[in-house]
Amino acid sequence: TINSIGTSGTKTGFVLSGHQDCGSNIYDGSLPIEKQWKNILGGDGREGIIDYSNEKIMLSATVNLGSTSGYGPNQRSMDGGASFSSISLPSDPGMNALNNGPMVEDPHQSNVYYFGYTQLYKGTFVNPTTNELKWECLSHITKMVDWSVLTDIAVSTLDNKCIYMGFVAGRIFKTTTGGEGANCNSNCWTEISPFKKLNYFNFVKIALASSDQNHIWAAFQGTLMNRAEMEDSATFGINKIMYSADGGQNWEPFAQGLPETPVTSIVYVNGSNDLLFIGTEVG
Repeated sequence: TINSIGTSGTKTGFVLSGHQDCGSNIYDGSLPIEKQWKNILGGDGREGIIDYSNEKIMLSATVNLGSTSGYGPNQRSMDGGASFSSISLPSDPGMNALNNGPMVEDPHQSNVYYFGYTQLYKGTFVNPTTNELKWECLSHITKMVDWSVLTDIAVSTLDNKCIYMGFVAGRIFKTTTGGEGANCNSNCWTEISPFKKLNYFNFVKIALASSDQNHIWAAFQGTLMNRAEMEDSATFGINKIMYSADGGQNWEPFAQGLPETPVTSIVYVNGSNDLLFIGTEVG
């Protein structure tokens, strides 16, 4: 199983992928075919990012974004994957994350990353020669259910103060302030979920248009491993993907023509005329 694919913005055909039980791997299409794939980290490969401004810099996440003992911390490479070293974690002792928790790079500051634990954390590499992150919790959302964790993060390419985050049970929150500052608690975030009271395993993924930060798509997994008894009728059929043109104030169905199967990922192609790619349980 491929858990994630991270592509390079500076080198064509250069990919960092995370594989279940088969670690993290690099694909380099410029090499002879027998050398194009290279295993770089063992265990269970999770989210992987190649710095959009420098393909030599990579981040590779571990299980639960390193928050669970026994799996080790997240890793960073400064030499194109030839070597990796551990990066620091937030100090919050109650922190948890999904098995394949979300991690994204800030589209305006390549030394800034966002990590989805029980809250949204911002990590900044202040010193480019070290792996120490300056951490800041941005969300402070009251826990909605037991083991409430983020499922996705979307940061606007137009304004990195505009951030969307998805939680378990299909909940979506938005801020236009970046969630920063000592006085910015839950009042800085607005819930914009199209559905309420979904089951815990109805994870939501978010895609955001590069030309308009108010144009968003929300894709719903619906259930865990196609377990029909846990399926939410609210996200059947055309409601598997919902679309909003006004920042989440109003939603409409967007999944016409798709098979009746969980949607597990959605990606917007930046600079396109609203071109989307989705991943489902059947491809």
